Amino acid sequence: ERAVGTVENPKKFRGQDFNTLRETCLNRRQLFEDDTFPASLTSIGQQLLSKDKLLSIKWKRPNVSRCCSHYPRFLLDGATIFDIVQGEIGDCWVLAAVGSLTSHRSFLENVIPEDQEFNQKYAGIFHFRFWQFGEWVDVVVDDRLPFLNGKYLSVQPRANNEFWPSLLEKAYAKLRGSYQNLHWGFISEALVDFTGGVQMNFNLTKPPVDLKDIVLAAARSGSLGGSTTPGGQQFGNMELQNGLVQGHAYTVTNATQIEYNNRMEDIVQVWNPWGQGEWNGRWKDSGKTSNIWLFPFKVPDTLIMSLLINDVYVISGLACDCFFPYRMSCQDFMEHFNQLSICDHTPSFMDFEPQQRAWKSTSYFNQWVKGSSAGGAGGGNLTRLLSRDELLLCLMVSDDLLSVMVMRYADSAEKMTFSDFVSCMIRLETVTSKFLNTSKIKGALY
Repeated sequence: ERAVGTVENPKKFRGQDFNTLRETCLNRRQLFEDDTFPASLTSIGQQLLSKDKLLSIKWKRPNVSRCCSHYPRFLLDGATIFDIVQGEIGDCWVLAAVGSLTSHRSFLENVIPEDQEFNQKYAGIFHFRFWQFGEWVDVVVDDRLPFLNGKYLSVQPRANNEFWPSLLEKAYAKLRGSYQNLHWGFISEALVDFTGGVQMNFNLTKPPVDLKDIVLAAARSGSLGGSTTPGGQQFGNMELQNGLVQGHAYTVTNATQIEYNNRMEDIVQVWNPWGQGEWNGRWKDSGKTSNIWLFPFKVPDTLIMSLLINDVYVISGLACDCFFPYRMSCQDFMEHFNQLSICDHTPSFMDFEPQQRAWKSTSYFNQWVKGSSAGGAGGGNLTRLLSRDELLLCLMVSDDLLSVMVMRYADSAEKMTFSDFVSCMIRLETVTSKFLNTSKIKGALY
């Protein structure tokens, strides 16, 4: 059993111990400054913004920021999806995963330790846990946040003085290398990094015939979910006439069946990390059906007091149009989104009948060593490919589903070259194609 790398005893990222650093700062009566992720352009990334914007960035702690009109808080009445408003960084894929995280307390508590606040033992230092390469790691950050043109460059505090989303985003940027590395990505990666769970992607342009059953089962089992609209970085995030944003990630907050007009309707509820935007198709938030809300979690009364006034929600004194999650039919969901990601501790969302099997998890650890298991020429010889020092794990989870998981570890001192990467992908494709051509194996490869 591994003593280090669990949620209770995570690996210290870059060797930094939160408690030791905080106590040192408190004893010295100074605020923590993280020299491993400094308040400089190296932490932002040279390509994220134009040169004039990069030179205009200032770093400020929440307690001295003009945007914080009240005493800053780390958590105010708990973490909810309503705390998140995307900033200038194009990391909707991260925030969509965080939005899903907020409605699943068991996952959320793994990521956000409770032993930190601005009003007790404050030393300008915070920490978060993420799942990386089969282990939980604890990432320490200081609370200096990038500030541009009077606003935070990162997540905007919805309540003006609650900063867990901004600090969580900074910790994830540190884990990834810079804020620039959060600009465009895959929600499937973020879901796994925040949970350590089993993640599956579904192509909605060619959905499985039982997709509706999968989505409903995922909602019943408490799985995390996110989806993306067609598009890409080259097209930008243009808002379409139907109200959805092109090339954008959304949180799937719930799914259910309701009776409407003497028939059952499959409904999916999604949320936009922008904190605004409105689906303009069927089941949009107006008319006869506007009073049907499908929140899978209880919203604290002290955080949200809403009044419906001309389709504008007045929330904690702030008028925010269309910031609640919105509903759409499952048919429209499959038509206007192109990818669905579902993540949970186990793939229980694949069980549509009363659960008859007990899912088990087993981990195997190996290393990706340059010159040994990190790629290299195979000469087209499958025997040589399979005899290399690699980890290839095949797990039969059902009669019609083959899940092949290959986990690689790269030594930080040995940077993987592009040729190594291409070689590895070719090798993996060669092996998987051989498997798929084997008559004994049926089903899909994930």
